[in-house]
Amino acid sequence: MGKSQRVKGHAFERLIANDLKSIWPDSKRGIQTQEGGVISDVVNPIYHFECSCGGQSIWAKWKQAQDDSKKNHKTPVVIKKRDREEPVVLLSYKDFKLMLLLMHGKGCKDEV
Repeated sequence: MGKSQRVKGHAFERLIANDLKSIWPDSKRGIQTQEGGVISDVVNPIYHFECSCGGQSIWAKWKQAQDDSKKNHKTPVVIKKRDREEPVVLLSYKDFKLMLLLMHGKGCKDEV
């Protein structure tokens, strides 16, 4: 990955982190280290966010989010943006259904 792609990716991560501050005031862009710790692209208390803009496969990011979220016990979410298009969000159907149940006042169901 070239420098311009990294800069573009970091800018997208900052954009998402700043946008999510209205929900989680402590949201911030995760800083990756050479040691390879499990840090999501956007840090918050519930979700493991992986962000991608440009050419990287959404499925590669999804696998990374799933693998890393097993280590930090957070719900995996991928936010993907293509040039000049709205970002889209990928999460498991189970987590999507639970989110809908909670949003529409149905409470938390054991059988999701």
